[in-house]
Amino acid sequence: MVRANIYTIGMRDSQTGETAELLVVTADRSFGSMVVDAVEKTGERTGTVASADLLNPAVSELPRRDPDRVEGAIVDGQLAEPAAVVEQLVKQAGLSVVTLVDSSASESENTIDRVLAAGATDIFPRTAASTQCELVIARLVAGSSSTGGQALAAQGATHKEAYKTLFEKISEGLVVHDPETGVILEVNERFCAMNGYDREELIGESIDIVTPADEAYGREAANEMIQRARTEGPQRFEWHNQRRNGEVFPVEVDLTVVKLNGRERVLASVQNITERRRREREYEQIFNKVNAAITVHDPAARSMVDVNDTMAEWTGYDREELIAGGVALFSATEQGFTPDRAYQAIEQAADSGEDQTVEWQIETVNGEYRWFGARATTATIGGKQRVLGISQDITERKRREQEYEQMFNKVNDAIVVFDPEGEIIEVNDAYRKLLGYSLEEIRELGIAGLSANEEGYTGDRGWELIQGVARTGESEAVEWKAETSNGTQIWLAVTLTPAEIGGKQRVLSIQRDVTERKRREQRLEVFNRILRHNLRNQLEVIRSHAEELATRAGDDHADQITAAVDELAATGSQAREADQLLATDADPTPVAVGELLRAVIDCQAVDTGTTVQADLAEITVVTHKQLLETAVQQAVENAVEHAHSRVVVTAARSDAGCEIAIEDDGEGIPTQELRPVQSGTETEFSHGSGLGLWQLRWCVNELGGDLSFDTTNGTAVSITLPDAMAALPD
Repeated sequence: MVRANIYTIGMRDSQTGETAELLVVTADRSFGSMVVDAVEKTGERTGTVASADLLNPAVSELPRRDPDRVEGAIVDGQLAEPAAVVEQLVKQAGLSVVTLVDSSASESENTIDRVLAAGATDIFPRTAASTQCELVIARLVAGSSSTGGQALAAQGATHKEAYKTLFEKISEGLVVHDPETGVILEVNERFCAMNGYDREELIGESIDIVTPADEAYGREAANEMIQRARTEGPQRFEWHNQRRNGEVFPVEVDLTVVKLNGRERVLASVQNITERRRREREYEQIFNKVNAAITVHDPAARSMVDVNDTMAEWTGYDREELIAGGVALFSATEQGFTPDRAYQAIEQAADSGEDQTVEWQIETVNGEYRWFGARATTATIGGKQRVLGISQDITERKRREQEYEQMFNKVNDAIVVFDPEGEIIEVNDAYRKLLGYSLEEIRELGIAGLSANEEGYTGDRGWELIQGVARTGESEAVEWKAETSNGTQIWLAVTLTPAEIGGKQRVLSIQRDVTERKRREQRLEVFNRILRHNLRNQLEVIRSHAEELATRAGDDHADQITAAVDELAATGSQAREADQLLATDADPTPVAVGELLRAVIDCQAVDTGTTVQADLAEITVVTHKQLLETAVQQAVENAVEHAHSRVVVTAARSDAGCEIAIEDDGEGIPTQELRPVQSGTETEFSHGSGLGLWQLRWCVNELGGDLSFDTTNGTAVSITLPDAMAALPD
């Protein structure tokens, strides 16, 4: 079979709901598109909803269709072998077929005879006039229940009869005139009524009788359109007609050059478009007066077909420049706002039927950058699918947002923006730096993943606080324990405040790191508890010995009093030194861990019968030397003091830094001594009697390390120490 472009047109009666299909088989896509448009326009007039699809352009085989749904086919007479196509459609598919034949072509008579012999139901001029399509569709529907083209041929039907029927039944104005003289040869009643004349008044008169005295619509312009129809095929254009009473009105003309009785004639289908123009003017007034920049896009062609005056005013370009230059002309392409990115949103709107919103940066004709908030929405304009880009200038809003973002990220306090429904919206730079996570990681972890859950600071508790603030509208201050990316737990003073951002309810969490304050409070609590305990005990000793001295002399009571006073003085001195050391903000330096441990061991007074073994790797870490020295000194002193016979000190490298262990074979540190150190809290009923273990804990905390105790067999103290240099970025 010959290669052809095949369209299928689905039709549905809006009253009865009945559906049917038409096939259009054409030699070229441009003429086929015109025929499809005309059929769809006919459907609008007759209350039929029609839509078309192009099936596999230039196929060599007709598709198999459901004969119960297909009413018929329209075949282009300029196909290479139109009779073969007609025969296949009639004999194999059983369809009613109308053939469109160009009667001005030299082979037209032969083509007509052959397609009629092949079974064509009827012949019509090769034109895409919408007025003709109404008759063509009616003929196909009627033909589908008749005996087809064979019966019509037997009755001697010719293209002349087709023209006669066309003039009698067409619903739009129709006129035939001589292309050279302009003399009107035939008109239908609709054309006469449209122009205010009787048929007898028009026949034999020049076509100029219905044309205004305007050069734009004179004989020269008409001849140009006739010549185009000769060389390019049927033409569709807008024109002006003039009625008998002198009134000028707009029309749409479908013009074809045909041959009747061997002579060239002009066949014009004319439609009054006054009402359509009125609607277009109203649309244009709204289009240009609305306080928004509007662009109209053809999504299939990826082109911009219109813009309004506001768009031209805001960009500084005139409408013609904008339409010719397209999206690329005014977009800030160097900032990533490219035409391809724009048409992704436009095509998504066209495909889904759902509005798409984007923020778009433009560059005006003067080189100024501005921001548009744009919405892409679908519309049907002139019967064609379009996408409107409706934009507001949001430059000032973006400026305020940038100022807000700068302030948001420059404040020292960490800030988190919460959606009360359960989402982290935004965090500032201070918060990211404080916890050591990116925004994406923070959102993924959520409150639960960022908090010390084992101590009761859970995600559920956090969201309960946030939703309570959103519900009551009242701010709330709490203390919260968080965990950073390196596992360090920190204390935060948190203020939760309700806010409205971008028209949506939010809760701001303003957070300040108070870890050092909490640690100092803890130290003061310990100092207070220990000093009160020891002072009370030692003063009781002093009192009792003093009472004994009052009754007798000559024993060691005075020495006991002196020792107790010395112990009190030493405790006070140790507390002051610990506070001073932990309050010092010294920079970390490289420390040879093995050398430091050997020096601490050498300073210990070891009892006879006790040995100290050391297995020390040569490790250097960047840390606070004085804090580390104080920590291991307390651990080693405690081990030497309580060991039965052996103390073992080891140091080994770990992934993050090093691990130090001090073990002894003594009785083990009593539970009442360890419990407050491990929990971090002194109470009336749970407290230690000295500062040594507390100093050990505080120093390890300051170093960012971990401290653990094992008292199963003696006491084993384990210190995991991070290397500050390893924590720095490459």
